[in-house]
Amino acid sequence: MIKFRGMPIKELANGGKWLYGNLHINYEDKLAYIDDIPVHFDSVGQYIGNCDMSEDELYDGDILEVINGSTDDYKRFIAQIHRHDSSFNLVHPIYVNSIIAEPVPYFIRNTGKKLGNIHEHNQLIAEWKERIEKENVNRI
Repeated sequence: MIKFRGMPIKELANGGKWLYGNLHINYEDKLAYIDDIPVHFDSVGQYIGNCDMSEDELYDGDILEVINGSTDDYKRFIAQIHRHDSSFNLVHPIYVNSIIAEPVPYFIRNTGKKLGNIHEHNQLIAEWKERIEKENVNRI
């Protein structure tokens, strides 16, 4: 089963911001539903089948901070998870003298940390970039 996440149009009774489950799209009405609950169409993201180092599930639209190696001596960067056809890529990377151009799943699982997502944290991306640029100045 493919799992999706979406932000409900109406506030959930349990106060949760996100709904997880099966996706149904009504193309006639241009609406998306997760388990029959309407969600904002542009917030829908598919689970990529991978987790970060904290075992948090990763979805299309999540922002990751990744270390390009197995130790803190390597550079860090942030990037957005993006669905591309039948696979997922990291897009819009903020690299600062990065060593590896494209992280492999090992780095995502073992050194990747989900910072948030583009729907709730878009205004923080510049702040995260500035922090990582300062941190990388004295590295390799």
